[in-house]
Amino acid sequence: MIEYQINSTRYEVRIDFRAIDEYGQINLHGYVPVTMQEFFANSSSMDSLAGLVEQKVNERLSTTDAE
Repeated sequence: MIEYQINSTRYEVRIDFRAIDEYGQINLHGYVPVTMQEFFANSSSMDSLAGLVEQKVNERLSTTDAE
């Protein structure tokens, strides 16, 4: 599901996702917030959107509280 939101004067897109590894042992689900620009730059295909979600999830997982 893709949801558009307006936060004050800023537009944001929430991309809901679900991912399961090839062994069925790791299950991820949630959403990633992206800007309208990021969304439209990657909206040409589901593969592009999946790549954007993967990038955002990886960025979040590699970020620590110390940063």
